[in-house]
Amino acid sequence: MTKHTPGPWKLGPSLGEVRDDDDNVLCDVYDDNDEQAEADAHLIAAAPDLLAACEACMTLLVRYENRSVAPEIGTGAAINAAHAAIAKARGQK
Repeated sequence: MTKHTPGPWKLGPSLGEVRDDDDNVLCDVYDDNDEQAEADAHLIAAAPDLLAACEACMTLLVRYENRSVAPEIGTGAAINAAHAAIAKARGQK
């Protein structure tokens, strides 16, 4: 599988437009509702940052889980959710 375009991503000058750091257009979000298109574009632009944050959190959760410091917290569900989100972002699910 091809890797995604590296971040950071940003909103372009046109409504719903997402661009990479070299100012190339990655996608245009279309919706009859301009506010919805803008909100979706913000979420798409944040995708590389969200993936990196999720990966960092997962690393910490796994380390914490392996220490068994406080098993009552139940980090297993969070780890499973992070695994699923990362796999989806990488196109593995």
